Amino acid sequence: MERCSDRKMKIRILLGKTVCQVFSIHAPQIGQLAQEKEAFWDSLEEEVAKVPQVEGLLIGGDLNGHIGSERGSFADNMGPYGYGNSNREGAAILEFCKHHNLRILNTYFKKDKNKTVTYVSGNAETQLDLVLMRPRDSFTARDCRAIPGECCAAQHRPLRANIGVSRMARRKVGGRKKLNVGS
Repeated sequence: MERCSDRKMKIRILLGKTVCQVFSIHAPQIGQLAQEKEAFWDSLEEEVAKVPQVEGLLIGGDLNGHIGSERGSFADNMGPYGYGNSNREGAAILEFCKHHNLRILNTYFKKDKNKTVTYVSGNAETQLDLVLMRPRDSFTARDCRAIPGECCAAQHRPLRANIGVSRMARRKVGGRKKLNVGS
């Protein structure tokens, strides 16, 4: 595990024969200075550029931007189930995804609003918390949803992504198959 900054952590995991780098991030909020936001995205760009194409890549966290539901030129990065309207920060997220060939998993699975919305404050409901994944043959996104009724921060709902990994070595232990995530 590596703490890249106050806003970024990275862990490198060996899943069978596949290496996956997982980032947990917290982007600057909408009211922050433009140079702070730019510095954050530049440093994330540098970190993601270091991840070899043969490795899996997952990025999850509070990206503090509204990606909306209009796919436009981002159909390769966004599924048909976005939420709400986009803003400038959301456009930056979409450009980042396009540049690094990432999919926004939240938008690929049709869910009720209470399992789509990740941030609720008063009358405001939106999707700020996202899971981004580089498409790979060995990783399959099976589901991504907010968990309603749970609160990990004052207004944020936890987000759960179910990702299958193929080519995992399995071994029998006591008559049952066990996932071997080691060698």
